[in-house]
Order: sequence, then structure tokens, then C-alpha cells
Amino acid sequence: MRKTFVYLSPLAVVILFGVALISTLGADYKTDGRAISRIGIDLWQAMDSADQRLFSPNFITLAEDTVPWIRPVVIRNGADAERYVAISKGFIDLVNNLSHARAIDKFKPGFFQDYLGQLANESGTFPLRDLPGIAESKYWSNEILNEQQSNFNQMVALVLAMQLSHHTLGHFDSHSAELEDWYRARPINTLLNPREWNDSFRAGLKTSLATGYGVEGFEVLCEALQRMPQHPSWTNFFLPRGINFAQLEQELERSEHKFFQTVGEN
Repeated sequence: MRKTFVYLSPLAVVILFGVALISTLGADYKTDGRAISRIGIDLWQAMDSADQRLFSPNFITLAEDTVPWIRPVVIRNGADAERYVAISKGFIDLVNNLSHARAIDKFKPGFFQDYLGQLANESGTFPLRDLPGIAESKYWSNEILNEQQSNFNQMVALVLAMQLSHHTLGHFDSHSAELEDWYRARPINTLLNPREWNDSFRAGLKTSLATGYGVEGFEVLCEALQRMPQHPSWTNFFLPRGINFAQLEQELERSEHKFFQTVGEN
């Protein structure tokens, strides 16, 4: 049976990363809820003051759902409304698995694609399965874990920044009728037109780069979604269907090069 989803109602106590954490999350990784909290604070600090006023620095809320997803939310308490980015436990499992599988693939070519074949059959009804053979100590070397952590940090930074942009650019408010019902909320990527999505991508990329996070980790996510033999419905939370991956990768590389070149010149 699927794990119970802890919906964050207006009267619920909001779980803010950095303060109250579920100790079992990411138990085998340093890339857990605390790591996501630190990335979130980095992103908040890179935003301009007008956008910062929309959020608390601890703007992340957690739902105990096994389906991988991330989305902008507004939590209301009477006349008060606070903006957050909500993530599921399945999201943490997904980014850890993808980051680790890609790191292992550098030493064992084909591992990443093998994992994508497994992942493509996961609906999220149950927790994501572990990577194949992950108990072997050779997959937990410092070299592999350093690569895994780098992938994770970069992947999470840009995905989080894009979700923040849905608030700052007004996308959440424009589609609030479809997004505020926790029980039937749709992935925002299924509601945005191409211009809105491109705006959110570029705004998120700008914020993520400003914090010093590169794009390689996000490219791992893009590669996974491109190469999966089939796509469970939860993949809509990460990229819209029909995305041009070649153009996306070109813009990622071009923007990263331009940003760090500019930083180097200053």
C-alpha cells in the first residue's frame, strides 16, 4: 500500500528544513534534508530584496509521499498566506539515486542506463528501489561520493530555483485554481505555456548560477528524462513533455560559460 501523504493544511505545523528534520531521510547520504535546506538558503540570499520578501529563508516544506515531486505551494491560515516550495520524500530519493548512479557510471559505464530502465517502471506507489547492487562497498568510495554530492547539489539548486521563480514571476497565482487543491494538484509544467516555462527556466538558472552552482547536475536529470524508456506521470513535475533537450543543454552550457567568464573578469 502506498505510504500516507502528509498534506500540509493551513492548520498543520509546517516542517521547515534546517530546524525539524526526519532523521531517516537520506540516512546513507550527506545529501539529505539538511543539505537541501542549505541550498535553499543559498538561493534565497542570491535573490533580490523584493523577491526575498515573498519567502522565509527556510521556504521548503516536506511531505511524506513516496512519489517524486516538487512544486510551489501557498499555505493559508485565515487571511495569512505564506509561499513555499514543497518537496516529497520521493524527490529526495530520486535526486540521490540519479546523482549516485551517474557518479558510478563514470567508473562502471552502463550503470546509469541500467538504473534508468529500473526507474522507468516506478510509479511512486512504493518507495523508489535502491540502485542495483548498491550495498557493494566499491560504490561508496570517497571519489564516487564526492561526484554524487556535486551532482546532487547542482541538480537540487536549479530545480528549487525554478520552483521559486513560479512564485516570483506570478505563475502560481495565474494557475492557483489548479494548484491550491493539495489532493488534486497538477504539475505546474502541465499548465504553463512555452513562454512561461522558458521564463521560469531562465530565472531559475540565473539564481542558481548566482549562488555558484554549475549546471552539470541538472544535466544529469535532463539526461535521465531523455533516456528513460518510458515516463511515469511524476516526471511531469520536473520537465514538460516535448522539451527540446538539445536546445536546453545548449542554453545551460552557454549560460554557465558566460556567467563564470563574467565572474572571472570582475
